[in-house]
Amino acid sequence: MSNGSNRLTADDRVLRTMEGQALEKTLKRHSRNKQLFILLAFFALSLNLRAPITSLPPIIQDLTAIFHISGGFAGFLTSIPVLCFGLLTPLIGFLMKNIRLETTIFLTLAGIALGTFVRSAGGINAIVAGTAIIGVALTAGNIAGLLVIGREFPHRINAMTGLYVFGMSWGAMGTMALTAPLSLAIGWRPALALPALLALVAIALWLAVGFHEYKENRILMQLQNHPEEPAATSSQTEAATASSASSVMKLPLVWVLSAAFAAHTFLFYGITAWLPVYLTQSIQMSDATAGVAASLFQFMGLLGCFGLPLLAGTQRFSTRILFLIVTLSWAATAVGLWTAPRLWGVWVAFGGIGGGGGFTVIFSMIMRYAKDLNENRSISTVVQTMGYIIAAISPFAIGHLHDASGNWQGSMALLSGAALLMILCGLIAPKYAKQ
Repeated sequence: MSNGSNRLTADDRVLRTMEGQALEKTLKRHSRNKQLFILLAFFALSLNLRAPITSLPPIIQDLTAIFHISGGFAGFLTSIPVLCFGLLTPLIGFLMKNIRLETTIFLTLAGIALGTFVRSAGGINAIVAGTAIIGVALTAGNIAGLLVIGREFPHRINAMTGLYVFGMSWGAMGTMALTAPLSLAIGWRPALALPALLALVAIALWLAVGFHEYKENRILMQLQNHPEEPAATSSQTEAATASSASSVMKLPLVWVLSAAFAAHTFLFYGITAWLPVYLTQSIQMSDATAGVAASLFQFMGLLGCFGLPLLAGTQRFSTRILFLIVTLSWAATAVGLWTAPRLWGVWVAFGGIGGGGGFTVIFSMIMRYAKDLNENRSISTVVQTMGYIIAAISPFAIGHLHDASGNWQGSMALLSGAALLMILCGLIAPKYAKQ
């Protein structure tokens, strides 16, 4: 009887070993699938974070005529999301402290879809309301996207930040290019609703991530034989250490990076808003060619968002050098457009390095410096708040100086001053950050 019992026990061990090996293989498969879906879902999220903003300007003149609104009010419509970035980032960053990252992402994408549908379904009040909903959703998404990089890709921060900026750029260029032709073909309402499709695709991909995470947890519980204590996965394990915005504001690096991001956004949104008008007035460029120049400025951002991570990967370029490459590129853009506008193609290329690379360098530095996800969120909140408030002022300030003086000298000098500020930040910031 004893021998039979021992034989059964041995057989049971063999069976358990085989079951364990099968479960481990299944776990590895789900883990690989989850990582793939995280990458796809992350890229889909980045595509959504600027697409709803740039879908409105291509048809704003049509809406001005349809609803009989002033040019000033039309400009206000296009600036609502950026105002939300500046004004609501502290509040949303605070609320995110007690909400799972996945929940924030789903709320972001649902808000984009809802706001897009509302904006395209009614009159001018619906357009304002829908754009405001989009602005709130995108404000949360700006923070969430960076947290995904810090949590899921801590060893590939530069490359993933570059991919993040690349996705935002392509989402922006896609809706900017497609909205006007679609409006002519099928009407402005369906054309304006286009970004909702991107949001729905991203939601589906994040649901796939959740499914594979659920399967992973079930298998881990079976392997550990503790169903009452599910093992935490990477997407569930978030640092418990609380870092408030007020505490991180005591860090010198936060102030330096806030100033750098403010200068960066001032340059980017100012040039984005006024480059076509400046070129048509300063060198008598046609409206069509000026539109191409503006699109090229956005497209050349790919130089920065992928070029900088490639340079960082060679290990030959320190943080200081990468920061200075970005800041000097912005300086070349501002000063070059001011003094030699006929060489606009050269300055637009430099602007691409500054525009795409600036975001990548600044937020890569934040993610490397932050001790945990909470500190990452707090620092990102402070930096984005200051930066986007300045960004919202930029188009108005440049336009006001032009109107007041009747020329572009003051406006271009202001942009050049912002570039100088960013150079100073580039010299100082690496002293406080981890190399």
